[in-house]
Amino acid sequence: MITLGTDDNVELTDALTDATTNDAATQPVAPTNVAGCHTAMFTPEVIEIMSEALEASVEALPEPVSAEHVHCLAESILLTAKDGERDTAVLERIALVELQLRD
Repeated sequence: MITLGTDDNVELTDALTDATTNDAATQPVAPTNVAGCHTAMFTPEVIEIMSEALEASVEALPEPVSAEHVHCLAESILLTAKDGERDTAVLERIALVELQLRD
């Protein structure tokens, strides 16, 4: 697990799991605080794919990585996965392009 530098100290999985709650490991979980994703349901397998994509996209950025950038990457990955994408490399690439367009 990568921990972000300087004052951020945010674990990558927190960016994806802050919005999800469910006690049953095999049940889909629904993000609630990402715009446009309030009705999306993700299985644990898809959450793992999204986590891998987020970790890879953060590793591609120069350090230090801000919490704002991680949030933007996570939001992009959530929205893209909601649309059905399940390829880690594609999720990563789209998130990085969208981050570049925002900056």
